[in-house]
Amino acid sequence: MNLSNLDSSLQAHSKLEKETSNSVLLKERVEKYHDLSTQMSEILKVFEQRLGKLEQSILPVYQETEQLQKRQQNLEATLNCLETVLAHYDVSQDVCNLVHQGPNEGNVGVFLEALGRLRSAMEYFLHHNSQSVELENVTSLFNTGCEGLNNHYRMLLKKNGSPLKPVELLDLIYIEDDSSSDEFTSFRQLSQSTREELFTISHWLEQNLRFEYTMIYSMERGEVVLRSLQNLKDHQKSNSWGNEALVSIVCKERIIMYSYIIYLILKFVHTREVKKF
Repeated sequence: MNLSNLDSSLQAHSKLEKETSNSVLLKERVEKYHDLSTQMSEILKVFEQRLGKLEQSILPVYQETEQLQKRQQNLEATLNCLETVLAHYDVSQDVCNLVHQGPNEGNVGVFLEALGRLRSAMEYFLHHNSQSVELENVTSLFNTGCEGLNNHYRMLLKKNGSPLKPVELLDLIYIEDDSSSDEFTSFRQLSQSTREELFTISHWLEQNLRFEYTMIYSMERGEVVLRSLQNLKDHQKSNSWGNEALVSIVCKERIIMYSYIIYLILKFVHTREVKKF
């Protein structure tokens, strides 16, 4: 019994010594952690003070740099405006030869770009210096360019505007008379590239309030109508026999009918060829 009590006492004493040793070690570590925390706080405090001094030193430099950047941006914007204004003054000399030469078939975009520059210069001088000689120069050159564009438009129509053959017209008449047919035959005399160029020109002229092209189109295509009708009339005469008076009456009636049909045809062709691709 005494031995058992002795063993228990020894075990308790051993545990006590172990816990005491652990407590001492924990205390030492806590003190060490406290010292490290204090040192770290002092370091951070010093670092914060140095950052504050650095910020006070850099802030004026930053503000001055920001002002310099704004001045640079203003200077660049001013230079861009000056370049734009100078371009308006130089545009007449830059595009004079091109405008007088007129547009080239298949490359009308370059010519339209030159006219666009002249239009911008006209608007600038009109709002800022309406009494200047430059306004007269660019306006005169712009009008010359528009006339050249109209002439080019007319040339394209003349070049590609051949009259329809009598057989083609008769085919259209038969199709029109055939109420069972819902198909509508169109004759595209103009190539895809020519139609696109005509559309580009007419669209630009319309956007710039120059509507002369409509009269040019009606005159040139009207000439095609007359030539087509004349060919049809000659064809009817060459293929007719019998009473001349009867033939004349029939021809007149048919020509009236053909005129209306061809008007519809050319109207359809104009819509398909020039405005829809």
